[in-house]
Amino acid sequence: MGLNLSTLGSVHTLISLIAIASGLFDLFRYGKITPQSSTGKFYYLTTIITCFTSFGLSKLGGFNPGHAVAILVLACLSVGWIFETKQMKLGKEIQTLALSFSFFLSLVPATLEVLTRLPVDAPWAAGPQDPLVGGFISFWFVLFLVGSFLQLRKLRTLAN
Repeated sequence: MGLNLSTLGSVHTLISLIAIASGLFDLFRYGKITPQSSTGKFYYLTTIITCFTSFGLSKLGGFNPGHAVAILVLACLSVGWIFETKQMKLGKEIQTLALSFSFFLSLVPATLEVLTRLPVDAPWAAGPQDPLVGGFISFWFVLFLVGSFLQLRKLRTLAN
């Protein structure tokens, strides 16, 4: 049966997995995605490529929710970049939250794709409305909230 991925879909999936891995590396190593690190720069690059390749994919034809998520991720990356170059009050906090939110948003389509495609012969979830998908996304969102709180607390501690 196979995963039924186009060539673009396969490239997009591979790059997105690399983006998630580099984001995870920074989150575990630094407690946040750090644009100054080589893996942080790699996260930016691979996430941007992932977003742009997603625009060429559509099971439904035309603009879809995945494209909207890609636009939001690009907006978060832009906010992170803007606050990297500016020394503003709360700049590091805004940058940290924007990049963490970009990572959370990236997990939404990744989760949907994994749960609706694997295992190949009997996927775990029937589609986006499946409660399992909602449960995983809710779990990722709670982790995002807890992680953001811890990141902000650490930034505040470092500032004092």
